[in-house]
Amino acid sequence: MTLPKITHQQQEIIKLQYQYRFLSSTQIQKYLNHKNKGRINSWLPDLVEKKYLQRIYDPSTFWKNTQPAVYYLGINGIRWLKTQSGYDTTLISKIYRENSRSDTFIATCQLLADICLDLKTQSNNSASFGWATENIYTSPKSPYYFSGIFSELRPLLIFSRKVKDKNDYYLLDMLTAKLPAYRTRKRIRSYLNFLTESEWVGHFQTLPQILLICETKDLLIRSKRYTKKLLIEAEEENVHLSFAQEEEIRKSGVTTDVWEDI
Repeated sequence: MTLPKITHQQQEIIKLQYQYRFLSSTQIQKYLNHKNKGRINSWLPDLVEKKYLQRIYDPSTFWKNTQPAVYYLGINGIRWLKTQSGYDTTLISKIYRENSRSDTFIATCQLLADICLDLKTQSNNSASFGWATENIYTSPKSPYYFSGIFSELRPLLIFSRKVKDKNDYYLLDMLTAKLPAYRTRKRIRSYLNFLTESEWVGHFQTLPQILLICETKDLLIRSKRYTKKLLIEAEEENVHLSFAQEEEIRKSGVTTDVWEDI
C-alpha cells in the first residue's frame, strides 16, 4: 500500500507521537524547537487529513475550547512506523487501541512529555540529562534499555543527570488514584525489592533513585506511610524512595526541590 507523502518534519512528528503517545500541539511545537506556530498548525491538519494522526478536540464547551488539541497516531502513522527500522512491533500493536484510552492515561502521557521537555531545557554546561521512555529505542547495552530488567518493573521514565564525570540515575513512575490500593502497594514493594535485592547491579553505575509521582494528596500520604512501614520492617537505612504530588511536578518540574524522601 502506498502511503500519502509527508515532509521530513511531519515524519519527526510521527516519531514524537510514537515516543510519547499523546501530545498537544503546543508540546509538539516545543519538541521541534519551531518558532513558527503557523507552520505547525498547517502540518498537523494535513497529517490528520492523511490519517497519520487522530485529533482530540471538543470546542463545544468554553473550557475545552481554551485548551490546545491533543494528537495521537492514526492508521497511516502506524503503517509508516512499520516501514521504519528500530521500532518494536509489540509496542506498535498497542497503538491500535489509542482511541479507547482513558483520560487518566492521556493525562499521564502528556505529563511525561512535559517532564522530558523539562529535562531537555535543564540540560546545560554544568549538568546534562539523558532519558528514555518505553517507546524510545535504546541499545541493549544502554542503562535505559526497557526490554532488559525493566520488562516487568516498567517505570514510566528512566533518566540520568551527569555532572562532570558522575552519573546519577533515576526511575520515575506515576501512582494514580484509580489504581486499586493493593496494586499501589505492590508497585512500591517492587521498586523496594529492585533496590534491596541488588537487581540494579550491573545495569547502573550507582544505586538509582526511585521517584514516585502521586496523583492526589491523599495518595501521597498513604504511599509514604506504607513505604516507611516497609523500610522499618526491612531494617533498610540506605535505601530511599521519594514522592511528590502531581500538582507540584506540573508546577515546578522534576529537577526542583519538590520530592519528599522516605
